[in-house]
Amino acid sequence: MIEKTGLIALILLIIVVGSVAGTYIYLKYIQVPPPKVIEEGDCADVHFIERLASNYTIVNSSYSDVINRTGGEPLKVFVSLNKTVPPPENFSSYSSSPLGMIVGFIPDLIGMKEGEEKEVILPPEKAYGIKPKRGDVINFTEIVGEKIAGKNMVFRIIKIRRNTTMPKEYVDLYGNKTTDIYVLREDWHHIGETLAEERNKYPAWKNCSVVTKVNETTLWIYITPPYSIGENFTWIEFDEKNLTRIEYPKNKSAIVNITNETITVRVNASINDTINVSSFSFFGFATTKSYKVENVTEDYINASYTDQSGNKTYRKFKRTFIIKRNQTINITYSYPAEVLEMLLSALRQYNPNFHLSLHKYAGETLVFDIKVEKVYKTSRKS
Repeated sequence: MIEKTGLIALILLIIVVGSVAGTYIYLKYIQVPPPKVIEEGDCADVHFIERLASNYTIVNSSYSDVINRTGGEPLKVFVSLNKTVPPPENFSSYSSSPLGMIVGFIPDLIGMKEGEEKEVILPPEKAYGIKPKRGDVINFTEIVGEKIAGKNMVFRIIKIRRNTTMPKEYVDLYGNKTTDIYVLREDWHHIGETLAEERNKYPAWKNCSVVTKVNETTLWIYITPPYSIGENFTWIEFDEKNLTRIEYPKNKSAIVNITNETITVRVNASINDTINVSSFSFFGFATTKSYKVENVTEDYINASYTDQSGNKTYRKFKRTFIIKRNQTINITYSYPAEVLEMLLSALRQYNPNFHLSLHKYAGETLVFDIKVEKVYKTSRKS
């Protein structure tokens, strides 16, 4: 017969064993799986409210009812710190730049659980950027590419003109209003530099322009052609005023005189030779017309262009060109704020570490209230 104390001990043992077994069965077969945790490479549906830290004004939200935090469509976020990495297969609608430039909160998603909420504070450089000021440097090399640019395309802001009338060449795009004008300087030139091909005013003569002096706005250059007197080459004239490039008959031009001050070039065209005239827009050469030489005088070449309808247009071309060997080149560009903002936005897309911006919220610290609605463990897919 079991004593009372022994009976009590046995009952306690049975209870303990039963509890352990029950806990094991619960953990193994019944327990709800733990919430998914975001890792880099995962995709997530994220709701957000974006506010200005300065006055807590709401500037953006994924909710249709911000007050009650309901409705709307969450952002489809590909949680990647490397913007060059594409989203996983079957998740093409997810992006590591779901708000365009605003990607600073993505690192804060890592480690968050499905259903979790968090407040994230983003300084201006991780939000809409920092407003540019005089002396700031802008490197466009990442956009144009070093091969195209010939050199690093580094510019420096040397002047900002506030509340200025919109330049007439931009009125059609942005309207006749006041704006800020930013003056940028090419910031890579130095004495002894040979101008790159795209800045050379004489395309027929490669490496002919050498910088002799530089200041904040101007280059002084000296022209040395690669041909001797009487040696034939193809003369190319670039008309900056009318934005045209004129290529004269191939190998029918020559230097007829050269001094320390000037170079004289003479074009010796023949009947039926071709002169190509290319007109270009802001984005590059747009159209090329081929003129056929009909008559040559002492001073001019008379040529005609025939369009597709058979209509002829006549044009008179010079035969002699006198080039000053000492010249100056302006190295500044004036852009309205609207154009510069477009360029800066492109840079920020290429380089997340580039902080200059003319966005209306540039310079503002942002507060994000974010909620992870759903996590897709794409980081674990092979």
